[in-house]
Formats: sequence, structure tokens, C-alpha cells
Amino acid sequence: MKRVWPLERIEPGSMANLEDLRQALLRRLALVQLLAGGAAVWWSLPRQPLPLIASALWLALFCLGAIVWYASHRLPKGAPHILVWGDLAVLLTGMYLQPADWLPMAGAPIAFVCALLLPRLQVVPALAVIALAGFLDAAGIAAYPIAPLSLFLLASLGAGWITRHTLYTALSWAWGMQQRADSLLESVRRHRAELVNAMRSLQYTNGLLLRTHNELLEARGQADEARRLKERFAANISHELRTPLNLILGFSELMYASPEVYGDMQWPPSLRRDVYQIYRSSRHLLEMIDDVLDLSRFELAGFRLRKEPARLEPLAHEAAEITRDLFRARSVRLEVAVDEDLPEIEMDRTRVRQVLLNLLKNALSFPEVTTVRLAAYRARGEVVVSVSDDGPGIPPDKLGRVFEEFYRSERSQQGDYAGSGLGLAICERFVREHGGHIWAESAPGAGATFYFTLPLPEAPLLTGRKRPDSERLQCDAPKPVVLVLDRDPSVVALLGRYLESYDLVQVADPDRLGDAIEAHQPRAVIVNERPGERIAPPSVSCSVPVIECCLPSRTWLEADLSVAAYLTKPMSSDDLVREMERLERERGPVRDVLVVDDDRGFCQLVERVLAAGDRQLRVRRAYDGAGALDELSRRRPDLVLLDLAMPGMDGLAVLDRVRAELPDLPVILVTARGQLDDMLARYGGCVTISRSGGVSVIEQVRYLEAVLASTPPSLDATGAEPGADHPC
Repeated sequence: MKRVWPLERIEPGSMANLEDLRQALLRRLALVQLLAGGAAVWWSLPRQPLPLIASALWLALFCLGAIVWYASHRLPKGAPHILVWGDLAVLLTGMYLQPADWLPMAGAPIAFVCALLLPRLQVVPALAVIALAGFLDAAGIAAYPIAPLSLFLLASLGAGWITRHTLYTALSWAWGMQQRADSLLESVRRHRAELVNAMRSLQYTNGLLLRTHNELLEARGQADEARRLKERFAANISHELRTPLNLILGFSELMYASPEVYGDMQWPPSLRRDVYQIYRSSRHLLEMIDDVLDLSRFELAGFRLRKEPARLEPLAHEAAEITRDLFRARSVRLEVAVDEDLPEIEMDRTRVRQVLLNLLKNALSFPEVTTVRLAAYRARGEVVVSVSDDGPGIPPDKLGRVFEEFYRSERSQQGDYAGSGLGLAICERFVREHGGHIWAESAPGAGATFYFTLPLPEAPLLTGRKRPDSERLQCDAPKPVVLVLDRDPSVVALLGRYLESYDLVQVADPDRLGDAIEAHQPRAVIVNERPGERIAPPSVSCSVPVIECCLPSRTWLEADLSVAAYLTKPMSSDDLVREMERLERERGPVRDVLVVDDDRGFCQLVERVLAAGDRQLRVRRAYDGAGALDELSRRRPDLVLLDLAMPGMDGLAVLDRVRAELPDLPVILVTARGQLDDMLARYGGCVTISRSGGVSVIEQVRYLEAVLASTPPSLDATGAEPGADHPC
């Protein structure tokens, strides 16, 4: 507790309260003295004889009380002196004029009041009374007990000092509490203001959150629309690419594999080699188209590479050989310098080949280029591949944008080799998926060099020496087998892109599933079902988990459209021959084939393919729907090869007429239009896991954990994933 000392040490804030207290005390004392003096005067007046001295003294006290009351309002600082010294003067006068034993004792209240009102002069009244009493006693005028009087006055001084000290302490405490209360009040006001500001900010933030939520919902709708447009664009561009690619791939394959179809002639080896290059490039382009379709179905985060141990040297020479004619046409020299001792790398050959092809074609973007150099070497635990040219180079302010999508420099957009601006962006994506990085270095006028790296495996693949048994067991350990029950091989190929850790085995016939399970002892069985039809999985004797799913399959359209087969352009001659052999086993020999397609080149290709099979076939052609109906009315064929995308009456309309008039006529659809995604969107999809004998609790929890980990969040306003109309 803070110690309070005399008046001069009182806090300034307490002084105001002390002055107010003194003025209130002064007025009360003046009022008491006024009333007491008046009452005494009133009491002494009726007495006979009239006590003049006593009455005069009481009248003086009455007048002093009135004067002090008036002075307390006019002269607040002089009023205490008037009260104390006036009363003291009256007391001393009374002691001198009318000695009485009790009269000096009246100095005690005066000394007490002086201690409260005039603390610096509190001893003066007591000393004055004692001094006068001593003088009167010594002069023989009055007999006063000096010692008891002195003790009594000193006791009154002590009582006054204690009262004043207690009063100052109480005032200090009160002032401190008031200061603390004011501080707390100010803190409360400040916090209230902060709370009001926080409430305003919260209201603003809430409004902003609502607007952001609405904008997010709108953006989600726009993103869904963009996704649908992307899928539609991918399907359309796939159709436009597959139509000419079908002829290129089909004729080049036929020329290379069955040149005898074109008659008894000698094919020069250089021509056979060039035809093979056309065929191989066409196959590479077909793989790229399949990738575009996959990327249109799945998000990029789910994109997976098909890595396998491979050497970079033959892949680099293969890419150089594919682009050799392109460089020769531009009179540009292509140099290849690849170290021969490069180890095997875990990579996707198709993706890395595409990166090399894009970089080589990018080097031809500028007409000033005369030399392009492809190099590969080993450095610091990775393989570095570079493609450099001697062109005009890339400005420093443009160097950081070359890997952006759809970015093309002004110079590279000129001429016949202007690109789409996607090649380098695709390269950057594929290299990053391999765990490497890609960058460009250039100086104006000094050409440009593009680098990318591929990481080497932690333990290099051993070649040329015998591996230890432990290492051989580790490297040659077989992958777990998963059976895929579906007649469409494209489903198995699609799963193989993403289930790299498993060995997928296709089972086309459900009746052979039991034998396949007994032979392979699979980890699980994947049953691919047609959307909208929940078919019970085939019963198996052993407890193998059965996973039912809905992946795009050509068998869906075969069942939905009641056709014998569904082939996608570019059509392989082996696929067509295999489907015809299956039809002959099921329905008898095929001698008359009707090809319905608006592409005359495709009709010619089918005729060449069928002629190469040493079959006695009659091939008829129809280039539109009306012509197909005329041929059908003229003579019933054994098989119809029907394209869906035709002007006028399309293939679906022709198929409806065929089903109405010739319901048992086998039809094979051959088209570049993809309808599997439309069917999947129309029926919905599901994934169901079951096993004979039941699934244990811990297995169910693990399945749920895997499903939840792969389930993307939904931003739909209702909390449901858009388009999720099916409970499974």
C-alpha cells in the first residue's frame, strides 16, 4: 500500500478533493458555531443581572460564524484563518476577562480544527492557550493547571494529526481507485470502440465472403462449362485428326506389311524404309491423340506416366530420324551427339520422344536457323539433354515466357512453320512429371539452347554382368495380377496408364473368369459394367475382391446400339480382321461386305485390307445414308461397315432403318466420333467393392480411406457434387 505523508506530498488529483472536503467542513463548522453562539446569546438575555462578558463572547462567536459562512463563498482561502484565529482570539479574551478552570480546555477543539484546516499552523492555537494560561497563573490572575492542560492540548493535537493523516490516506485511496476506475472506463470505451470496429469489419467481411461465395459458385459454373467445352473440343479435334490419320496409318501399314496387295512389283528398300517411317510417325501421332482424349477426361493431377527402363540414345536417334526429312526440306543441318555410355532411365518413352520432337521442331521456328544440334550427356546424377540452334536467339525479356501456353514470339509466327504455342508448355509438363526440369538459355544473335534433365535411378540398372541372387529376386519380383473382365482391350490399356504397379490381364469371356482366377491368383477382379445396368458379378469360388466400375468401353455402344462391334478410327487392319473372324465363328462365313462412309479414301482402304486377307470377298461402297439404303434394298450383304458421322442422313439414322428392316444383319461401326463420354454422362457411373465371404471391418475402413483420399471437394451451393444423380 502506498504510504501517504504530509500535505505537500498529496497527489495533485487528491488536492482538489481535499479542498472540497475542507470547504464543506468549514461551512458546517461555521453553521454549528453560528447556531451555538445564537442559542447562547438567546439563553443569556433573560438572565438578571445580564452577564455582559459572557454574552459578548457568545455574540462574538455568533458573528464569527456568520462571517465565516459568508467568507467561505467569497474568500475560500481566507475563511479557515478567520474561523481559527477568530475563535482563538475570543477564547484568549475570555480567559483573560473571565478566568475559569474549564475555559482553557476549549482550546482543544480549536487546535483540532486547526489541524484539519490549517495543518502547517496546528501547534499555534495550543501554544497560545498554554502560554496565556501560564502567564495568568504566574501573575496570580487565574489558577490554571498547566500540566494537565498541556497534556490535554497535546492529545488534541495528536488526535487532529491522526484524523488528518487518515483523511489523507482515504483521499489517496479514493483518488487511486478513481484513477483506476477511469483507466478501466477508458479501457472499456477503447475496447468497445474496437468491438464496434470489429463488428463493422466482420459485417464487411461477411458481405465480402458472401460475394466471394457467389463469385466462386459462378466461377465453378464457368469452370464446368469450360470443362465441357474442352471435352467437346478434344472430341471434335480428335475426330478431325483421326479421319486423315486413319488413311495414313492404314495405307502405310498395308504398304509395309502386305505390299503384295499392290501387285507383283519390287519395292526399293529405301521406299520400304520411308513407308515404315510414315507408319511409325502415324503411330506416334495416334498415341498423342489418345493422350489428348485422356487429358480431356481426367484432371492433370491424375495424369500418370508409363515409366519403364529404357536407353535414351536410341530414342534420340529415333526422334532425329523422324524429323530428318523436315530438316532436309529446310536445308538445315541436324547434328546428333549422344554419349553411348548413358545408363538406362526410368521414363515414358512416348512422352520423352514427344519432348525431343517438340524441341527439334521448335528449333525450326526461325527461318535464319542453319544448324541444329541434339546432345545428351551425364552430369551430377542426371542426364542432361540439349537442343541448340544458331538462330537469332530469344530476347532476355521474352526468355521467361517461352514455356507459357499459347505463347509465340513474333518472329516464330512467320512462315510455314508457325506453331500453336503449346509445344514447349507440353515439354515442360512432361519433364516435370519425370522429376526433371527444363530451361532455356539464349543471347540475341547467338542462337538459343533448350535444356532438360531426367533423373538417374538411385541404383543404376546393371548391364553386362550377372546380378546377385538377392538383387535378382528384388528386381524380378512379379507385379500383383489384377483381372479385368471386359471384351474391350482399350479398357485394359486405359487402366494400364494409371495402375502401373499391377499386371493387368484381360478376360473377355465371363465364363472363363474362374479359370483365370485359378491360373493367376489375382489380387482383385475388375468388372467393367455398362452404365445404367447393375449386373451381378460372376460368382467365384475363392474370396477375391470384385470391384465393379463403369469405365468407357466400346461394348457399351455395342449393346446400346445392338451392333456387332465398335471400332475407332484410325482402324487397325488386325482389329477389323479379328472382328470379322469372330463374326464368322458366330454367324457363318462373310462373303459380301457393304462399306458406308463419306470418306472415299477410307472405303478404298477397307477394300485393300480385305483384299490382303486372301478372302473371296465382294466389297461394295456407299458414300452417304441414302446410297447405303439403296445398296441394302438391292442386295442384302453379310456385313455392314458403317460410319456414324456423315452429311445428310448420319449413321445412326441408317442404323435405325437397318434394325427396322433387317434386325439380324451384323453391323460394325467404324467412326472417329467418341460417344462413350456422352453415354457415361447420361447414365452416371459407380464403383462397388464386394467379395464372397464378406469384407472385414478393417478392409472396409481401408477402402473408405482410399476412396475419401481420392474424392475431390465439391463447391456446389447445395453441398452435392454437380451431376451426382446416382447414389452409388
